[in-house]
This record gives sequence, structure tokens and C-alpha cells, in this order.
Amino acid sequence: QFLIVIDCAFEFKEQAREQGMASEEMGSGVGQDDNTSSSSSDVEGDNEDLAEVESTIAELQAQLEGDVYQYDAHVECIQLLRQLGDLERVRKAREEMSRVFPLSEEHWLSWLQDEIPLASVEEACHNLRKLFDRAVADYLSIQVWVLYCQFAVDKMEVFEEGVEFVRNVFEHALMACGQHVTKGCIIWDAYREFETAVLSSLQELQEPEEIEVTLQQQIMSQHTKVNSLYRRQLAIPLLGMEETFKEYQQWSDDAVTETSLPQYTTALNVLNKLIPCETSLQQSQPASVEAYRSYLAVVKGDKSLNNPTRITSLYQRAVADNCLHDDLWIEYASYVVGLRMDTEIVKVYQQAVRNCPWSCDLWIGQCRALERSHTSHQQIIETFEQSLEGMITDQMDCLKIWVAFCDYMRRQASAAAAACGSPAHSSSSQSHSSSSSLSEVKELRLTFSRARDYMKTNFTKGSGDPKCTLLRYQARLEASCYDNVTAARLLWQEVMKTHGRHANYWLEYANMERTYGDVMECRKVLQLAINSVTEDIESLYDSLLQLEQDKGTLATYEAAVERIETQKKRLAERNKDKEGDKGRGRNLKKSHEQKPHKEQQNQQEFKVPRQPDHTRRKRPINTQVFFEDEDDKPTFKKPKKVRNEVSQSDVASDKEGVTNEGVETARKPDAPAERGVATERGNEFTAFVSNLPFIITTDDLRKKFKHYSPLCYRLQCGDIADIRLAQKHIRGRACKFGYVEFQSKDAARLALRLDRSELCGRAIFVSPCKKGVDHASQDQPQQQERDDKATVFVSRLPAHVTKETVEELFSQCGVIKEVRLIMRSADRCKGIGYVQYHNQEDAHKAVEQLNNHNLANRTISVAMSNPPSKGNHGNRPPAHLQGRSPMEVAMDTSKPQEAEFDPSAMDRPRRSRSAISLVPRSVAKKPDNTTNQATDDNKDEKPLKAMSNDDFRKLLGK
Repeated sequence: QFLIVIDCAFEFKEQAREQGMASEEMGSGVGQDDNTSSSSSDVEGDNEDLAEVESTIAELQAQLEGDVYQYDAHVECIQLLRQLGDLERVRKAREEMSRVFPLSEEHWLSWLQDEIPLASVEEACHNLRKLFDRAVADYLSIQVWVLYCQFAVDKMEVFEEGVEFVRNVFEHALMACGQHVTKGCIIWDAYREFETAVLSSLQELQEPEEIEVTLQQQIMSQHTKVNSLYRRQLAIPLLGMEETFKEYQQWSDDAVTETSLPQYTTALNVLNKLIPCETSLQQSQPASVEAYRSYLAVVKGDKSLNNPTRITSLYQRAVADNCLHDDLWIEYASYVVGLRMDTEIVKVYQQAVRNCPWSCDLWIGQCRALERSHTSHQQIIETFEQSLEGMITDQMDCLKIWVAFCDYMRRQASAAAAACGSPAHSSSSQSHSSSSSLSEVKELRLTFSRARDYMKTNFTKGSGDPKCTLLRYQARLEASCYDNVTAARLLWQEVMKTHGRHANYWLEYANMERTYGDVMECRKVLQLAINSVTEDIESLYDSLLQLEQDKGTLATYEAAVERIETQKKRLAERNKDKEGDKGRGRNLKKSHEQKPHKEQQNQQEFKVPRQPDHTRRKRPINTQVFFEDEDDKPTFKKPKKVRNEVSQSDVASDKEGVTNEGVETARKPDAPAERGVATERGNEFTAFVSNLPFIITTDDLRKKFKHYSPLCYRLQCGDIADIRLAQKHIRGRACKFGYVEFQSKDAARLALRLDRSELCGRAIFVSPCKKGVDHASQDQPQQQERDDKATVFVSRLPAHVTKETVEELFSQCGVIKEVRLIMRSADRCKGIGYVQYHNQEDAHKAVEQLNNHNLANRTISVAMSNPPSKGNHGNRPPAHLQGRSPMEVAMDTSKPQEAEFDPSAMDRPRRSRSAISLVPRSVAKKPDNTTNQATDDNKDEKPLKAMSNDDFRKLLGK
């Protein structure tokens, strides 16, 4: 019986050849007769040399290495390789092209016809079957399906399924193109002929009596299959269905009429409605998108024609003829999404992105289809990554993809949080779900950071995100989903750096504060917005008044009204000034037009230029410095002119200030307290002390240097010559510092050991006093050598924590060498500090045991200290904040939430104009100590002789 089925297969093959389905294509493969291949190569390459072909192929492959999306280069390379007859290289080139582009019907037929003659073993047949599956997935092609069916009939003895394998291929072919009005009957007729041939072969085996009963059952079953195929085909509107109906009447043993087969009548009526549309498609060859859309409109508008299978088949025909129209793919995919067929949706989007990889909407749709069909998380991420590596070059399209990616990650985080809060979970599973939820949120934040970096790197316009879509989106999530208003504020501050002039951004910021923050912050935002925005400001006025009406008091409401009225007047005056400027501009333009010609102007009377007015008052220079008396009251001392030497009166006043017990001397701006200029003893005798508490006095500082033991045991009260305290405002911030002058250089060097020691609950900085340096504005104090590898950084400390409390807590992990808390005031901590151990093991133990420890109802963070390298501070952030976004700084509990004061960010004081020497260097009188400071090279030089007025006249007369 199996041999008879094989004979039926060969009979079907002969019938297919007679119908001309593949007779010409089968003879053009690589495995044809040598004479045929050689003759074709002679025809195509008569004028081409083998070396030239190889060089051309090498050039094409080099182009493809630089850009794999060159379609014509792929096609030309494959054609040249086929001329050479190198099958392996042809396969590799086709695989490379198929990886990037979907292949057309012609390319697939050429590839398949080259491979069919070579499929002589079982492994080759299985590989060819996979190749056929890839071919039919790219486009709807009747010829490819016919070739696939023919291959199944020829090789069905190779596969285990046998006849069922052939039937399976035919059924898939009917699902794909059975509704094709003009060509669908080819597949139906071939399938029916195959089943009829099987039935005929079974009927010839009715001779043995022992198998008569079983064979009769098989014949009846096969007869039913053929009858079912006839009825199924006649229920579909296809060209030539009248002839099929007549064949059915002749084949069937029963009387078949149109009345007994009502589905045939219905299909015939539908066919009459579809024929005009098919005719219009034939007339507009190649069929355009508009012709297919007109066809689809007719089918969707008529209930008798509106069949999802028919519409899907029509869409497949449309995209096969117009594969580069992304809008048509989007329309097709949207229709399939409406059918709620998840498997088909994924297939359609996979087809779409291969044909139009530049469409961001198709990539986003594919990712959502994969998510809808519960595809693995890793595969969805790979799809997003693939979309960014494709042909999308538009800035807004890339931004859409990143926003969609963030949407997906947000849904993943929400799902993990929902699983964490599910009551069905046990305690252990809830703990695992909680950690999983935190990891999902962390991955979401990392995705936002990656998105901003990608957009900023690849696009320069508006830093990649002109409307700050990603920042605003993340700020909404932080405030609404994760209760992190602090992080949301940081993100909004980044947004307002770019859009501080737009009222709608301020309103969105204020709404976030009002919904998830507090009223005070919302009021501050609206007040700042009113001062920053000039256009569409009425909406801000209304929002501020509405806030005060709902949440404020009478005083705040009246203050808001007053602020609004003041701003209105200010804007009115500004607009008036602008109108005046425009009027002056018009007048200047008219006067310029009325100016005489250049030649006429030259003929006018010459005017003597006006001499410069030296009596005009120049802009005053702010050199005010406040110093403190004993009662800590700032007094202002009028600065003197800059001098190169210190007068004797100044020295006397210095000595007078030293003799007074505990009385601070008000130094002049040109004294060492201002610029570190050397006194009689020089800078080697002086130490600069900064970061002093504001309540400090000279007595406190004197006791510090006197009683500090054993490091400063040599320092006695008599060794200190002078103590000078000063207070200066640098960049709007008050800084208190001072100078301690000693009687000996050894005492000054010994005082440097007090650097970073504590005074009134605050670490003071002690550094050498250098000539010509503004110590109050210098970058950083001299760093003391410390073992940072044995030091831990502690953040999120309570404000009123004490040094003893921290030391008691961290002493559990090892012997502590030093505890340093960064203080905001004498009794209030900034929330950060350092704990230094004697060895690294204790420091690592503290990080492991005390990180996220609860101290005074506050979770502290403990991490290894990583300060910036010496001599490279500048405006660089601390090491643990470098490369971090504001969002990550706020999120990472191991990082401090508050930035430390950076002295390097302060502006250097500008040099006074009066400090510029206006005397020529050649006639300037040199100080007395010039000869003492001269080098060995210029010792032999003669001193310059003073020049008289006659000498100057001789010089000018030369």
C-alpha cells in the first residue's frame, strides 16, 4: 500500500509538470548537467574574466562589511557567485542577505531550485524543509507554496510522517493562500488531485479477501476526504469554481445540485462582487497601495464580504506587492491586533520589521506583541536592542523607542511589586519577591539613565531630548509609584534648566509638588515660575491663587496677590522699555538713511577730537573685609593702597595687638590676614586655620594650640606671637578663618599636625601660609595623610547624633582610630561622617554588618571611603558621586544625599585696578633687598643709573 502511495506521488508530479508549475525552474539549478551550466556561464560571462569577477565580488563584500543594508550590493554579489558556481559561497551570501532583508519571490525560487536537486539524503531533505518554512514566512507566494507541496510529495518517503506530512503542507498552503481569488484554485486542485490519486490506488487493492474489511474502511475514509475537499473549495469564491462544480457533479455518486449545495451559491455571489476589484488590480499592475485600499474598503464595508480570513489574505497580497510602505504594514498589524490572535500578531510584526526596519512604530508594536504573548523577558530586551541597532536615524523615533522600553520596564516593576504584595505568598517567598521588586525598580532607573545617555551621545539637538520627555516621565514615576519626591525634585530641577521660560513645564512641576509633595514646595515652585516666565503667565497667576485659596491662609493669599501685582507692573514696565527701544531703533534707522555720503562727509569741517576726561569717576572696587573684635561684632576697616613693603606703623600695631591679652587685632587689607603677605617673621612662622566655627574666639584657638598633647607638647603660650581671626563672604557664603603666628619656624611646622582635628565639634583645617595666596578662597585645605582603605563613609546619620554614639556603634566591628562627623553647626550634624579603623578588615566588617543599620529610627548607610585624589579637586564631584546622575545619587542609599561644601567652586577675587603698576620697569625704583634676592647669574650686573630729563629727551629724539 505504501508503494502505491509513492506511485500516486509520482503521478501527481507528472501532472504538475504538465500544468507547467515548475518545469522551467527545475532546470536552472546548480546541480544540473555540466553542459547546461557551462553554456549558461558562457552566455553570461563571455566578456568577463574570472579575476575581474573575483575583484568585483571582493569590492561588494567590502561595501557590505561597512553597511549591510545595501540591497543592490547583496543581489549583485549573489549573481556573480552563481556565475562562478561556488555553491558554499552562494549559500553564505544568501544567508547574509536573508538575515538583513526578506527575500522576494524570485530570490527564494532561485535559492530553492538550486537546493532541491542536491537534497538526496535525509539530512539534506530536513534542511531543505526548514528552508521552505523560511521562504513561505517572508511573503505570500503561490509559486513557492506549489514548489513546497511538490517537494513534500517527492520526498514524503524520507519523513516519518509520510502522507500526513504532505497533507500538513497542503493544509498550511490553504491557510495562507486558499482565499486568493485568482490563484487559490491551484493549491486546491493540487491537493484534491493528490487525495484522489490516493483513493484510486486504494481501490486497486481489493483482491485479497483477508484484508478486504480493513481496506474497505480505508477506501470509505479516503472517499470522505476527497468529498470534503470538493465542498470546502466550492464554499470559497475562486475563479473557475463553475468548472470545479461540474467536476464534483461527475465525481460524486450522489446527485449534486446548486440547491443541495447552498454554500456554492453564496460563494458564487460573493465572487461576482469581488471580480470588479480584482479587475482593477490587474489593470494597475503593479498593484498600488491605493488599489488595495480601495479593495479592502469594499470588503470591509460589505457584511457578506467581511471575512477575517479573506481580509488577512488580501493584506498579505498588498504587502507582498508594496513591501516598503510602512504605513500599510502598520494598518495590517493593527487589523490583526483587533482579531486578538497573539500568535499571528507576532508573525505579522516579525514580517513588518524585516521589511521596514526604519519604522519605530513597527518595532514598538513587535515588542508589545511579544509581551502580550508572554515571551521571555530576555527576548523582549533583545528586540528593543535590535531596534536601536537598525536603520532608525530620526531623533524623535529613537526617543519613542526608549519611552516604550521604559514603559515595558515600568510594567515589569509593577508586576514584581504586585507579586510581592500578594497575600498568597509565604513569608520566604514574599522576601524573595521584595528583593526581586527592588531589582526591577533599579533596572528601570538604569534604563532611564541609559536612554538619556544614548540620546545625548547620538543627537545634539536639545541634548537628545528637547522636551525632556524622559526626565519628566521618570519624575512622575518616582513621585507617584515609588514615593520618592526628593528624586522627582532633582529630576525636575534638571528639566527647568532647559525649560525655565515655559509656563506649562512649571505647571506640571507644581502639580507634582501639590499632589505628591507639600504645599510649601508647591508655593515656592509657583513663585519662582512667576519670576521666570514672561509668556502665558496668566495660568501661573491662576494656579498660585488657586493654591492659596485651597491650602493657604489669609496672609499667604494676600502675599500672593501682592507678588502677582508687583510682577504685572514689572512686566508692564519691561514691555514699555522694549517699545521705547524699538522706537529708538526706528529713529536710528531713519537718521542713518539721512546721513550724507562718505565723500560729502569728508568734505565737512574737521572736528578736533575731545580729550579724555580723567576726572570721571571710575567704578569702585569692592575690597571690604569684615574682621571681628573681642565682642564678635564685625567692624569695617577702610582698605589702604597696595604696598610692596610693610610700614613700621603696621609692625608696631601688630606688636600692640599681640601684647593685649585675648584682644583680636583688626588687620588692614594689605596685612597678612588678607593676602598672606609676609610680616617681619615671614610666612614660615604663620599657619593658616580655616573651617572655624562661627562662635570661636582667639582664646579658644590659643587654648587649642597650647594644650594639644602630646603632638604639640612644645607649643607654649609664649611661642604664639599673634592670632588673627577674619570673616569673609565668598560666593554669598560666610567663611571664618584665621592666622596663627609663632615665634619659631619649628612651632609653625608642628602646628600643621593639628590639621583635621576637632574644635567645638567641628574639624578645622591647618595649612602653611603662602605668600600671595588668598587662603580664604583657595580650592581645598592641605590633605592629611590618612589610610582611606581602613576608613568607612557613613551617611544618612540623624541630625543630632553625637560622636560618642557613632563611636560606640562602630566599635563593635574593631578598634577605632578616629571618628569625624561633618557638622552643620556646633550641635547639628550634616548627616555624614567618617570612621577610621586601624586595619582594613575591621572597615570591611563594618560595611557588611552596619550598612542599612537602624540608628535613632533612621537607616544609615555605610560604604568604603573613596575620596578624590590629591591635587585634582577642582569642580569635580566626590568619587562616589562621579559619573552619577542626580537620580542615582538620590536613589542609592549608600551615597550621601547632601553635597559637601566645595571651596573650589568659589570665584577667585579679581585683582584691583589700583594694584597694577603704572611706572615703567626701566625707571622703577627697586626695593632695598633686590641685591639680596638676586641669583648668581646676575650678581655681576651693574646697577641701573638714574636717568634725568635730558636723558629722556635724548632717547625720544633718536
